Amino acid sequence: MSVASVIDRKGRMVALVTKTGGHYSTDPDNYGEWVPGGEATKPIKASVQPASATLLRNKPEGVQAESRLIIWTRAQISEDDIIEDDGKRYRVLDRENWSADGGYFVGYLGSLGATD
Repeated sequence: MSVASVIDRKGRMVALVTKTGGHYSTDPDNYGEWVPGGEATKPIKASVQPASATLLRNKPEGVQAESRLIIWTRAQISEDDIIEDDGKRYRVLDRENWSADGGYFVGYLGSLGATD
């Protein structure tokens, strides 16, 4: 059984929060000033599990020290994306792209705390 099929059958919905791009203002009162982007949220199906020493052993020290959870998903995730799960937010510290070989992504998540 492939990892992708397990995600499809056993995964649950979490929220993927990505940063949207900013832009330079065209408003005459503050023309040319940088306007930061916001956040875009979309539901994704994933399996979220506690991080194990075995899965973390080949990661850089910072990722090893900060990772609390590991996410497997068929949705494209990137470093610095945010995952919201059960009222808590996690930052993607590192990720592996297995989309060509297995049809999924693996993310290493560090805690950001509870959502407000």
